[in-house]
Amino acid sequence: MSDLDKVLAHIDADLDNALDRLFRTVRMKSISTDPAHAAETRRCAEWHAADQEGIGFASELRETPGHPVVLARDHDAAGTRILFYGRYGNRPHGQGDATVEFSRQDGRGASDEEEPFDRGPDHERAASG
Repeated sequence: MSDLDKVLAHIDADLDNALDRLFRTVRMKSISTDPAHAAETRRCAEWHAADQEGIGFASELRETPGHPVVLARDHDAAGTRILFYGRYGNRPHGQGDATVEFSRQDGRGASDEEEPFDRGPDHERAASG
């Protein structure tokens, strides 16, 4: 089995867990433009930092004048660097919950905001076995 086949097999086997992590993030009301949601935005950052720790990264929150950023590092011997960028939601939370129907993800932030936070680490999980 090739390395790519191993990665794809891992993604297929872990799909339900990956979607659960994504939807958990989408459900968080991390609306960065609304001060009323500052605590939830921080909780979102803390959750992501802990998730990164769970796959072996050294993770920390870095304070900024606005909301904290998550910095996670894995110093491998090869010196490989990977950057995942995601941002907090900035629109009001919609009605309902995150869903998947006919392979389409629905939920505020499911593909443009929170998604990179979750999918990037999923790729790392798949690549590392």
